[in-house]
Formats: sequence, C-alpha cells, structure tokens
Amino acid sequence: MYNKRREYLIQPCLPTSNKSAMQRVLYRWLYRPLHHPLNSAPRRPPPAPQWTTYRKMAEEAVDAVVATGRVPSNTGHCVTGRLPLRGARTFRPTLAAELGQQLKTDPLPGLGAAHDDVAAHLASSYGDRAPEVLRIAREKSLGNRLAPGLPVLEAEVAYCAAMEYSETPDDFLERRVRMAFMDASAAIAALPRVAELMGNVHGWSRERRAKEIDNARALLTRQYVPAVEAAAA
Repeated sequence: MYNKRREYLIQPCLPTSNKSAMQRVLYRWLYRPLHHPLNSAPRRPPPAPQWTTYRKMAEEAVDAVVATGRVPSNTGHCVTGRLPLRGARTFRPTLAAELGQQLKTDPLPGLGAAHDDVAAHLASSYGDRAPEVLRIAREKSLGNRLAPGLPVLEAEVAYCAAMEYSETPDDFLERRVRMAFMDASAAIAALPRVAELMGNVHGWSRERRAKEIDNARALLTRQYVPAVEAAAA
C-alpha cells in the first residue's frame, strides 16, 4: 500500500510460528521508503500468519503520513481507535466465560461437551454479536464444527453471509474465521459445506456452488498449501 506520493511501502511483518511470540506481538508493520533495499528481497511463504486489522494498519499509515509534515496543518492523527466496532458496544472481558457457561448448561446439538475453545473463539471474533451466532446455531441446527479440532461453527457461515457481507467461501475461510491460516487442509476439506451453507443464504444454484468450490479450492491450494509443505519440510 502506498500513499498518494507513492513513497512508502506498507506490508505485514510476520513472526515465527512460536505461540508465545504470536501472543506477544499482536501488531507489527513495516513502514519503509519505497527505495529501501529490503523491498527488493525475494518473496517467500511466511513461516506462520499474523492477524491484524485494516483499522490498525490504516491508523498507523495515517499517523506515519501526518508525521512527515507534508500534509495540511489541520490534519490530525487517526481517531478510529476510539470508535467502537460492531460487537464492541456491550463487550466485556467475561463474555467468553459467560458463553462457556451457557454452552455447558444448554449444550448445542452436535457440539459435544468440549466447548471452551468455541466460547473463546466466538467472544473474540464477534464480541457482543456472539449470542446471535449461537441463536442461529440452535434455530437452524448448525452447531457442528466445520472441522474437527477447530472452534469454527457451521452457524458462522450463515451469520457472516447474512450479516457481514461474506460473498465467497474463500473470503469466509481466509478473512472471517482464518481457518485457511490455522489449517489449510481442513479449510479445503470444509469447502463443500461452506459453499452449501453460503449458497442457502445467497440463493446460489447448484452450478454456482460448484464454481465457488472450484475457485476457492484453487485459490487456497495456491496460497497456503505450498507454505504448509515448506514449513513441514
């Protein structure tokens, strides 16, 4: 990403797959002049993904541009850090525990007894909208995991397609729930079910669902499988 003068390259800096390092470093971005020698370094598959948000990236980009002094004098620093996002208005630190207790006293059909990871995932991903995801899971019988061992529920596909403008299976698996980063093989295996659930929301034909599966499989295989194979070598 460049500013209007095309003077800065902004790209994510990904840490190693060490879990503690991932926890310590939530956001790390490189701001380099376009002529910086590192910009000509060969691109390699990252050893592990780091997740951030466009808001944080935009905040740092705006502040970096303001710091150059080459913008109007009345231009202030980014203010989006003080604007609550969807799901943040009634969020509280105890939400994951509350959801876990709810799942314990009123289990989701298909989820089973192990649900703490699901509660934590829903709270961190959807904030105060997590109860709406659980409502969909109960009413539409979508409480199953999309993949064994991962905390993503089938109901999330329906929710994201209906409420968060998720339009393709790869968009959901990459950017909405990050399954492609967590387990690329599991994400690819889940494509038929994701396309089915998303198609139910968007009214896709059988041909459209097959096309979406093929497109997403090709994209995920190209983007993530080589990196997984390289990391395992």
